[in-house]
Amino acid sequence: MIPTAVVSIPRLLMVAALVLPAVWIHAEDGRDRITFNSSVSPRVDAFVVSEGSEEVTWKVAATSGLQKKKTKEVKRILYAGMIADGVWKKAVDAKQRGRYEEAAELFGQLADSGSKEWEKIYGAYQEGECWELAKKYDDAAKAFTKIVKAGDFTKDDREAPRHRLWIEGVYRLGVALAEAKKTEEANKVVESLTGYSKLKNANSGADARANGVRAAIAASAADAGKLREYEQKVILNPVSDSDTWFHFYLFVADTYRQLGKQKEALKIVERMIDEPSLATDPSRKAQAEVIRGLCLMESDPQGAIVELLKIDLLPYGSEDQKCEARFHAARLMLAEADKLKARPETASDERRSTFVTEMQRTARVLLSAASSASSNVQAKTDAKALLDKLGPDPAAAPAPGAAPAGDAGAPAPGAAKAPAPGAAKAPAEKTVNPGAP
Repeated sequence: MIPTAVVSIPRLLMVAALVLPAVWIHAEDGRDRITFNSSVSPRVDAFVVSEGSEEVTWKVAATSGLQKKKTKEVKRILYAGMIADGVWKKAVDAKQRGRYEEAAELFGQLADSGSKEWEKIYGAYQEGECWELAKKYDDAAKAFTKIVKAGDFTKDDREAPRHRLWIEGVYRLGVALAEAKKTEEANKVVESLTGYSKLKNANSGADARANGVRAAIAASAADAGKLREYEQKVILNPVSDSDTWFHFYLFVADTYRQLGKQKEALKIVERMIDEPSLATDPSRKAQAEVIRGLCLMESDPQGAIVELLKIDLLPYGSEDQKCEARFHAARLMLAEADKLKARPETASDERRSTFVTEMQRTARVLLSAASSASSNVQAKTDAKALLDKLGPDPAAAPAPGAAPAGDAGAPAPGAAKAPAPGAAKAPAEKTVNPGAP
């Protein structure tokens, strides 16, 4: 019997064809979009005046009165300048393509020379995130410091109002320092957060973020016990703390995976994938699904193939994620094909033989796509090496006018003969485009 998980892979093409990324076209008047954590009034198009740690203020029109909402009720803000042609849009494009260093430089330009508050704060935040993705943690820490230095750990939010991303920037700074193996400096961030949390009107999430940095320090030391201890002390809301919630648990899950703790990693990513808020954020959900696929490679290779091909077929995920998903999906498909081919019944069953041939051919296409990706992850190099090891596709049709050659260059014995009864015929017209939605 052909494995049902593998047979179901083509069905993903049908699902992918029905999925289109949601695109919001901004009003031409340059208003920003504020999205709330409310199903009653989910969003408003307005001119944002300020993003404070306690409240966000805006005007619906340039001459209208000021309106406000508590910061914890705001999910995200999309500024008109973020979708206009310019540095921000170029930086986002570079980030989505996996060109993290290029993106970091562009975001850094906004952070250092932008004239608007959102350019400075969001620019620095995204700069730090891109340096982190590029695994240049010292540079990430420098970027997050641009946000952190705008606040004061000795004064609460009433005394010294600060940007709503300040507390997130502090957390990300601590994690970046931990990843850079600067434990002493990371611990200073923990102490600063702990002292700030004791102030009367401090952000209530300061303790959770302090424990998040402690968990990152444990992860950097590969101490699974301490990581688990501090992870359990972190309490974050997936809606009101969406950025930190997502970053922290994805970081912890991937750390468990790298430490060989697949079960712990799976528990976390499965909770993340089931979180309702991620249903409206497929790009983030895709990142969690990548980790689930990687965790399943040993225990459930067929399930891993399905998870990894989702990343390849659907229009979500960065170039790095797609490259890694393609390589591992191809590697697992080749292994599954070898298992099927080794079964005695496969040789005598044309349907089975054809299925094995199709799996091998699809794996080659995936490896080719991974090896030519605009990415610098190890999977790209590994895909090229595996593709070279496989050599030419034996099932591929010969070039027009060419004939299989023997040792002396003459047509190989039997080359002109008709295929043996029951032999699988490779479909010449079928192609696979792994990146097509």
